[in-house]
Amino acid sequence: MELALLGRDISLSFSPALHALFDSMSGEKNLYSLIDVGKLGRSVFEKLNLLDGYNVTSPYKCEMASLLGCLDDSALSCGAVNTVVTLRGKGEQPDEGEVRGKGYNTDGAGLCEYIRASGKKAGRVLIIGFGGAAKAAADAFLRSGSEVSFAVRNVAGICGKEAYIKRGAAFFALGNESGKFDLLVNATPVGRLTDGKLVSDPALLMTGEVIDMNYGRESFLSAQCRRLGVPYCDGIGMLVWQAILSRRIWGLIDLGKRADEAIHEIRRIWKDKK
Repeated sequence: MELALLGRDISLSFSPALHALFDSMSGEKNLYSLIDVGKLGRSVFEKLNLLDGYNVTSPYKCEMASLLGCLDDSALSCGAVNTVVTLRGKGEQPDEGEVRGKGYNTDGAGLCEYIRASGKKAGRVLIIGFGGAAKAAADAFLRSGSEVSFAVRNVAGICGKEAYIKRGAAFFALGNESGKFDLLVNATPVGRLTDGKLVSDPALLMTGEVIDMNYGRESFLSAQCRRLGVPYCDGIGMLVWQAILSRRIWGLIDLGKRADEAIHEIRRIWKDKK
């Protein structure tokens, strides 16, 4: 299959290495490339329509959800797409400037699968951010029965929060969170900024663990958690599981039973690159 990752500034992505690893495990032969673009447009859509499927990462997850004419419930419920199966009608060509495919979201389910496999508690979850990744995570947590809260910069200015409030989610302004949480999930780029700041002291919030959706390098967030003695986990486990779920959607061999092996190997590759 011809597959790819669509995003911006993704040259450091582990996705090509991860899918090459999966192919070596399964004996499959797929081509997985990067489509690193500053904006979406006709030329990008032409490339995407030639693929069998692709992943979508920041900043295009929500934009792709609005462009695709067909969305799975996993993408429809959070308004963000991270996995696409290209749809090709027999003898049909997509209209000029049209991107054709069915969109899915495996981010939230991948995070929940990683948490389940790791034996982590997720009764009460605080999610930092309200972008595509945050919504996908919240949707999956709510489906699994977790109590979900969001921490955002401007609660009043957030569009779409009503749907999550109806499902029982709470919203806090950054720095004004209250309560204890099993998990704090960082779904913003803050964690990978050397001068970034966590919304508030995690030691005051946590009875469990910080999970950062970012991965691949030391960050302000990981250093702060280590200094405070708060358990911290980066996004590699989630990356591996969302990729396993994407490959299921593409009809490739299911490697869920080898997830721990893949996580270990990707961490080794990261350390070798440092």
